[in-house]
Formats: sequence, structure tokens, C-alpha cells
Amino acid sequence: MAKIYRDYILGVLLLTGIFFGSSINAVESDSYHRSARYVWDVPVLDLGVIAKEKDLLWVVVEFKPGKCIPPGPPGVIDSEGNIVPQANPPRFREFGTYESSFKILVELVGIAPKGNETYKWKQLRLTAANGACLPPDDRTQFDESLAIYSPLGDGGTAICRINNGKEGSERFRPLFLIPPDWVPFVLPALKHYQEYQDFFAAENTSKKQKELTDLLGHENPFLAIAACRALAKGGLLTPESRKAAILAKTGLQQTIVVCLLWKNAPTSSRKEFVQELCKIIENADSAEAASGVTFGMLHINPLSRIPILKMLVSKASVWGVKTKADQDLAMIMKGNEGILKNEKDWLEFEQENLKKPASPQPQISQ
Repeated sequence: MAKIYRDYILGVLLLTGIFFGSSINAVESDSYHRSARYVWDVPVLDLGVIAKEKDLLWVVVEFKPGKCIPPGPPGVIDSEGNIVPQANPPRFREFGTYESSFKILVELVGIAPKGNETYKWKQLRLTAANGACLPPDDRTQFDESLAIYSPLGDGGTAICRINNGKEGSERFRPLFLIPPDWVPFVLPALKHYQEYQDFFAAENTSKKQKELTDLLGHENPFLAIAACRALAKGGLLTPESRKAAILAKTGLQQTIVVCLLWKNAPTSSRKEFVQELCKIIENADSAEAASGVTFGMLHINPLSRIPILKMLVSKASVWGVKTKADQDLAMIMKGNEGILKNEKDWLEFEQENLKKPASPQPQISQ
């Protein structure tokens, strides 16, 4: 069981991008962390909420990478409060106060100040017990110090609320990282919410099923993902429309759709959903064509991943190792090989976990 737990940790590290840190350069490692944050942020971003908060200030912001002054020593704190030095720590930001600036790109709700503004943000020391994590669905209280990738320290483009009078990460809560090339789509999507109020509301999903289904392939990623979320939560996606929603997008958007569908799929239909993903991979003519589903698989629990991994193994021998997508797939397979080798142990591990109560949200230690 110790070995299966070790393999589980390796899978988690791969999911958040840490696994790649020793295999590729720091810039690429950052891109994996950033992509994981996109996958966690975009599906829970609700522009409908923003459209209704007329007395608050919502903006699209570009954060510059922060500089830690002064940088703290690398390491973590153990359960007894002692600093444990780490010469080559995992990809955590340096501990200390970050100084940087942000620029407001788009005003969504309210009137924002012009030009660049500076800010300070404190990266608190992580304990060995909790480590870094990806954000929960509710971002109103989330401390960005806990995020494996945060635009406040690492830079990036985000939709956030500006809370004047607050300091640190509280000044920018809630915050959602978005791809920079999606910025032109934010305001048109927000205007759709404002013009067609409650279009994506749960009580209207059945009545708007056809219109929502038509939006699945929309060029605006925020509208396409919102439609997918509404249909998935309403239980109105058939296997055919689920497949259409996945194939309507590629790359990052496809990964986000796969994760959103998995998260909202009833437990009873998840096995069927995995079979659908296997079929999509089987029909793909290259690793690149299947990359969205492949990376989406990393956000699925390990036991359910096994059929997908087996399909990828059989396809990888056909695709070869020619492109960047092929190389990414090879690293993913290496990071997950322990799951395939210990399938029976994984079944036992998953069954034990189902009996345990849910873990509380990890807290930061000063």
C-alpha cells in the first residue's frame, strides 16, 4: 500500500506539473502549472454573477511576474514547526513579500483606474503537511499563497474583482486565470449575459436546451463552456452531444470541456463517459489530435484513468515519437505507469478512500 500511495503522489505531481520540472526547462514547467490553473478556473467562472454585481469593480487584469524582496530560504516547515531546507524544492514560489504591478485591460463592471498599479503580496511559508494545491470552486476566501500557480506571484491574465481597501490576495478576490488570447471574448460574453439574463440559469436549462446545444461549438470559449456547464449540470447531455461538445474544441478548450463533463457526470454514468473518451482517442490520427482528452484524463481519478491509459499505450505505438505532442504523451505515460502496473492495488486504494470522510481545505501556516 505504501507503493500505491507513492504512485498516487506521483500522479498528483504530474497533474500539477511538478513531474515535468526535472524533465523540461523551467519555462515549460511553468506552462504546465499555468494550464492546470486554467482547467481549474475557467469551468467555475460565472460571468452571470459578474453581470449582476453592478456596485462592484470587475476587470480583466494583466499581472506582471512578481519579485520576492527579500527572498526567503527554500524549504518547508515540518509538523513541529522546524524549517526543513530543500536545495531543490518543488516548484513553489520563494517565501517572502512579492512586489509587482498590474494593468487593467478591460473594465467589465464599474470604473477602474487607468495605467499600471503596484501591489504587494505575501507568499506565506507552506507546511510539509499541506503543501500547494489547486483552488477550490469557491474563490471568495481562497489564499493565493496555496496555489501551485498564481498570477499574483507568477504573472498572467485574470478576471478578478478589485476590492479597494484590501491588501494582498484579498484585494483581487475572487480571481480566475484565463488564457491571454481569450481576452477579446470576455466583454462579448458578458454582454450576452446582460442582454439575455438568466439564459444559463438552472431553471431555464430544459427550455433552452436547443439554444444551449447550438452554443457548444461557439467561437467564444466563455459562451461554449457556459453552455456545456449548464447542460451537464442539468443532466441534458446525451452520449452523442457529449461527444460533440468534446470534438467541437481542441487543445486547452477540449481539456476544460473533458474536465467539466467529468466533474458533473453522475457517478452511474462515469464508466460510460470513460468509454466515450477511449473511443475518441482510438479514432484520433495523432497524439496532437488527442491531446485535449489526454490532458483532461489527468484530472480524472486514477482508477477510472486505467482504460484511457491502456488505449493511449496501444495508440502511442502507432503515433510514434515525432512531435511535441508525442513527447508530452510519452512523459504522461511514464508518470502514470505505476497505475497500470498496480491495477488491483489501485482498486483497493480507491475503495478505502471512498470510506473516508472528505478532507478539509488545507490551511496556510504563517
